Amino acid sequence: MKKGLYFATALLFVACNQTEKTDLESITDTIETKIPESIAEEPIRVKRDSVHPELKPDEPIQMASFNGSWFRVEYPQNFTASPITPTQKYGDYEFVDTDEASFTSPDGTVEFFVYSPQWGGDPIDYLVEKSNEKTASSSEDNTNSDDPFSVSHHWVTYEDKEGKYTRSYHSLMTESTHHVFGVRYTNRKMYERYKAAYLAFKKSLQQFAD
Repeated sequence: MKKGLYFATALLFVACNQTEKTDLESITDTIETKIPESIAEEPIRVKRDSVHPELKPDEPIQMASFNGSWFRVEYPQNFTASPITPTQKYGDYEFVDTDEASFTSPDGTVEFFVYSPQWGGDPIDYLVEKSNEKTASSSEDNTNSDDPFSVSHHWVTYEDKEGKYTRSYHSLMTESTHHVFGVRYTNRKMYERYKAAYLAFKKSLQQFAD
């Protein structure tokens, strides 16, 4: 496999324990975390009833793996991943040559986003407020910012000016790395419908190094 060494375990551990902060949800929403010890470990599954109440509570969400240049993430199998090209292969590891990807629900109401480069950098344009958007909320947590191994968190929520959607991102940055998770949804109901899947998506991120 192309990469067998994790260099961001501590960062991901902090990330997965952070509260999701959007203008629509409570600061008390938390989720337990467990970082996989190896790539071969069983992928995380979420009870499907939390996303689709009409289905049996013991039926798990079917997840698929997306391999980027330096990361792997699990997303709901019925979501559409983008991009899907160009692809490359390094030994047994086949991947899409990209540092960022998005995953859209079948009904188009929710989109997940991840940016996970080998080291630092920024997404192409995901952090930027678009001309049709306004900033609804913004907050930061730079505790222990003098520690080169500490993680600085930045939460931002944008709203479409015509109320068509809400878009939030969570940026995690250290002295040498940068990761971004994002979610875009048409309304509160749709966010709640896919929230458990989004949290599992964030929790599943695996970062690789040479």
